[in-house]
Amino acid sequence: MKIVSKDQFNHTQLTGQKTGEVYSLSAVVSQLLESKQLFVHHDIIAPGNKSSGPHRHTIIEEAVYIVKGTATVVEGKNEVVAEEGTLVLFDPKGKETHFLFNRTDQNVETITFSINSEFDSVVCNQPTEDVQRPSSHFDQDLRDVPDNIGEWKVFVDGLKAQLKDENHSAKKLMLLEHIGMAARTLLKFDEAEFYLKKALTLSYSYPSQSRLIQNLIRLAHVYQWKKEFDKSQMLFDQAKSLIDENPVSEVLRAAYHQHVGKLCFDQQFFGKAQAEFSTALSIREKIAAPNDQIESSQDSLKEALKRWGRNFSGTYVRKAIPQDAESIHRAHMKSIQEICSKDHSPQEIQAWGHRPYREDQRVGSVKNDLVWVVENNGSIEGYGHLKIFEKDGLKRGQIFGLYLTPEVVGKSLGKAIVDLMMEEIKSAKVKQVSLEATITAQNFYRKVGFVDAGPETTVEISGTPIRCYPMKMEL
Repeated sequence: MKIVSKDQFNHTQLTGQKTGEVYSLSAVVSQLLESKQLFVHHDIIAPGNKSSGPHRHTIIEEAVYIVKGTATVVEGKNEVVAEEGTLVLFDPKGKETHFLFNRTDQNVETITFSINSEFDSVVCNQPTEDVQRPSSHFDQDLRDVPDNIGEWKVFVDGLKAQLKDENHSAKKLMLLEHIGMAARTLLKFDEAEFYLKKALTLSYSYPSQSRLIQNLIRLAHVYQWKKEFDKSQMLFDQAKSLIDENPVSEVLRAAYHQHVGKLCFDQQFFGKAQAEFSTALSIREKIAAPNDQIESSQDSLKEALKRWGRNFSGTYVRKAIPQDAESIHRAHMKSIQEICSKDHSPQEIQAWGHRPYREDQRVGSVKNDLVWVVENNGSIEGYGHLKIFEKDGLKRGQIFGLYLTPEVVGKSLGKAIVDLMMEEIKSAKVKQVSLEATITAQNFYRKVGFVDAGPETTVEISGTPIRCYPMKMEL
């Protein structure tokens, strides 16, 4: 006998690989039961979400029991409301795809039963696959250029003809998106803006926040090409807020960083650009993204580094993401223990360099401030933390940390992070930057342009005073 309780379920977030759409939280219960014949999973479908993308099986039957809540069962064009306690069977003989949709304001929980079969295939229906864009290439300014303008014009005209007769909201949204993106590629910016604004409006009522994020990025890209950088940045900021507040796929997170990098690139902030491209590349490599996406990030990073005048072999200086939080803490503590210990007392190092990990603080910094990490051969070996705020009517910046581990010291990475901070400070029109330097870092900050702002002082950590030096830079 094998018994598994609900508190043992380990749920993972399901997302659409191509669209980035967020689906259910799913736990494969049959693995916990160590069943060889059954496939059983427990799903939690949040309000406004689907259980999965539309799909059907070719061999096996699939039974779904509604444990909690009310779900809309969708099979092809048919929809049936299924109350709590309902059991639904999907027959593989049917040719229509199916999924469950939560149109209520409460979570829906389901258990799905089927059998394991190596002969079964899952057939998906993704509307985005219906559109094949003509070929294009990226130029030295990282902009996609049509290989054949005539083909692109015919492509857009065909999409517009489809749009005239299209009443299905999902298909209409898809057509608006593709027309807008194609118009941008053809440098028809007003037309691109028109169609992508319509797509964005439809996206607000779409069940997935991911679709809204995608269209914010697409419209931001149009403003970027028009050199309306403030408008573009505003839309990217909205996209970031949604990414920070909602579960999204790593595919979409990578796309966000890739396109923010292009915005920085067009403004000639090449350090910021390479940091964003590095983040996109790091994510895409970790999730084994398609080769064309990885190559796009690699090529963009190479060009940004070239224009920035730097080359980091085997090392990234990239924007931090929330998943980096614990690794940032480890690198911070290691830097204090192994580098700052040369200049600070054992009592200081014990209190300062052995602090426990606080997820809320570290993740909050990544989401709310400007944080970069040094990733060396897959391991985070340093970070920089800058906060920009307004005080007394002036934009100000404060550096809360810049620490490297012994593995990467001496490679000019500290100077690179300061240069990144200076690009952010310049773009934000900051007038003064302040920091409290460790004894170890004081001379480094002097070399990069900071001056002493007062005598030695202390910051108390765990009841122990830690010596430091206030410093500033006027801009």
